[in-house]
Amino acid sequence: MNAPTAPHILVVDDDPDLRELLGTYLGANGMTVASAGDGAAMWLALEAGMPDAIVLDLMLPGEDGLALTRALRAKSSVPILMLSAPPMHHQPLPTRPCQGLARSSLTPRAAFAQRRHRDPPDRG
Repeated sequence: MNAPTAPHILVVDDDPDLRELLGTYLGANGMTVASAGDGAAMWLALEAGMPDAIVLDLMLPGEDGLALTRALRAKSSVPILMLSAPPMHHQPLPTRPCQGLARSSLTPRAAFAQRRHRDPPDRG
């Protein structure tokens, strides 16, 4: 019997402190984490294989998170949790391309609790 593998999460955010925080939190909760600081680095990371989920900053420099999500959706149905800085109330929210939206001012625990509550894992 094979032991279950740890979920692999890709964190894409231009804030290195937030990438480190999320990586530490997710790693402490049994996940393997890769990170990327922008869209180009995300695509390079994806060449190694599709992760189990992606945490993606909406307001990345260059190609933003929404454009990256649309491009990802053309290739994969990987779950995506979008992160946004607080002043997002004036921007339209994506409806279908991602599985969740979390304000980056949330603690990692609150953001992932929100994700688990909205979309419990399929164990079947």
